[in-house]
Amino acid sequence: MLIEGKTELIFAQAVSLSQSGKMKSTIHAGKKSIFIINMDSTILLFFKSHQEFSDPFSFFANDYESNNIIVRDGKIVFITKKGEIRREKVCPAPKEIWEEIRKYWKDHKPEEKIFFKITSDVIPFLDDELSHVEIGKEEKKTIFLVQRDIYSGSKVEISFEKEGFDLEEDVEIPVFGLRTGDFKTLFNFEPYITFYPQTGKNWIYFCGSTGRFQGIIATCLYDELGYVAGEGGK
Repeated sequence: MLIEGKTELIFAQAVSLSQSGKMKSTIHAGKKSIFIINMDSTILLFFKSHQEFSDPFSFFANDYESNNIIVRDGKIVFITKKGEIRREKVCPAPKEIWEEIRKYWKDHKPEEKIFFKITSDVIPFLDDELSHVEIGKEEKKTIFLVQRDIYSGSKVEISFEKEGFDLEEDVEIPVFGLRTGDFKTLFNFEPYITFYPQTGKNWIYFCGSTGRFQGIIATCLYDELGYVAGEGGK
């Protein structure tokens, strides 16, 4: 099958993040949906595909080599042709399949009662050496972000001069933690992300400002990972 333009751009973005080390991931495509899940199972992205896939398939983003793809004997084959020459790259498929990821996505219906937006302008203020970022909001105050060095006791505090996030002043958001790398990765897709905290859940629902993609991201505390798929998400 040939992967068409807009769909190929989604794949290419995942490949770029994987090859740059920002988000190693697997890609799962079927019907008119594409799921991208990182190798740590802490981020699950959902895209509506402009292309329909009659036969679902999955592959490691780092293996992607050509928009001409076939599935053969349970393996993913990327085909490149030039003139009389044909090259095939045969790769093992991930153990997770599209049907499993799709079911997981459907089982996680989010609450959309409270939300706030954060812009990519905050990214340069984050310290890459600090592994986690805490996000929260007290009554009558704006959203805040905190990064802590749990060994030295130092911390980075980031606040906003004004709210501007379509969030009522009297709303309080209990502090939740995200891995710094996971948080930053989301802004590679869009400059504004809307977050929807989930009561009593170990994950946060989010979507891009243009509606191009949505997903869930695992919350965590310092070095303890959360999960959005697999055993840890049960």
